[in-house]
Amino acid sequence: MARESLRRLRIDIQEVNLEDESLLRALAYVIMNSVAANLVPIPMLYPWGTGAIVFNATPVKGIKLGELSKNKRRKLLKSRVDLPEEYIVGDGGYILPCSYVPVKYVESLFKTPKRYSYFLNNSSKAKQRLNNAESPSFSDIIVKAAMTNLIQSLFRKASLEEMDEMQKVELMRQIQRRFSSDTNQLVRVSGLPPEEIDRLINCFH
Repeated sequence: MARESLRRLRIDIQEVNLEDESLLRALAYVIMNSVAANLVPIPMLYPWGTGAIVFNATPVKGIKLGELSKNKRRKLLKSRVDLPEEYIVGDGGYILPCSYVPVKYVESLFKTPKRYSYFLNNSSKAKQRLNNAESPSFSDIIVKAAMTNLIQSLFRKASLEEMDEMQKVELMRQIQRRFSSDTNQLVRVSGLPPEEIDRLINCFH
C-alpha cells in the first residue's frame, strides 16, 4: 500500500545494486540531505543525521533508556511507545542516531574517512550546491566548528598542530570548497599567519 502511494506521487523506486558503488552513492545522497536543505554546511554538524556519527572518534554522550524509569522516558520522549532499552538519549532529549544506525557496518562500506568524504563531496546533492551561483557565505563560528570537526573525523587528529603539511593543504581545500572561504577567513578560523595560508592554498592551485 505504501509502495503504491509513493508511485502515485511519481517517486521512482529502484533496488540498489550491491555489487558496485550504488549503495555508497545512495548513502552519501541521504547523508547530504541536511546540507541540501541548507540546515548545516556539512553533514557532520547535523546532530540528527548519520553524518555526525560515521568515522567520528568523539565519545557518545548520553544516557540509555533502560536507565530511566517509564515515567521519565514518556516525559522525555513525549511518547508511550516502548523503544529498546539500549537506545541512547542525548542532551537535547532525542534518540541519538548511533542507537539505530549500524555505524560500524557503514564505516566498513566506505572503508576510510577519506573515501567517505570523497563520496559525500561527489554526491549529486553536493554537486548541485557547488553549481549554485548564489552559494551562501558562512560565519567564522560555523566554519571554525566545521574545521574542528573535519580535523577530528577526516584526519583523525586532535588539533591543527598535529597535522602534517599535506593534511593541512587538504583541509584548506576542503574548507574553501565547502564554504567558499577566502584567505582572510581561513586566517581567522585557523589561527595560522596569512603567509602560511597563502602557501597552503597555492599548493593545490
